[in-house]
Amino acid sequence: KLLVRRHGRHAARDHVLHAGHEFAEFRFRHPLEEQIAAGLVLTGGTAKMEGAVEFAEDIFQMPVRLGYPMHVTGLRDYVSDPAYASVIGLLLYGKDVRSQQKAAGQSRDTVSGLFKKISSWFNGQF
Repeated sequence: KLLVRRHGRHAARDHVLHAGHEFAEFRFRHPLEEQIAAGLVLTGGTAKMEGAVEFAEDIFQMPVRLGYPMHVTGLRDYVSDPAYASVIGLLLYGKDVRSQQKAAGQSRDTVSGLFKKISSWFNGQF
């Protein structure tokens, strides 16, 4: 914000574009890069900057689009913005992982409870 206040939006944009060019010069090819069929998704507030999508397409030589939050209810008017896409995605991912852990824990408890019942039945019989 300080850079934007002192030099205006164009200076901030130029700074980000300069950093992007430096990244383009030093980036390495990841082995999975060829497997990205649909392209890249930019999220975050900087992704909304004018020319960011086109700039990323030039750097990565593949389709690029802005990412918007999905599966949000309630405050949709406030968070339907690429600036919130990453954090909402991480929250939803954490929720899914937690649900899977709970389900796995409950099934483990059910299985261990079943073994305890069978064991106690055998002990009572013999």
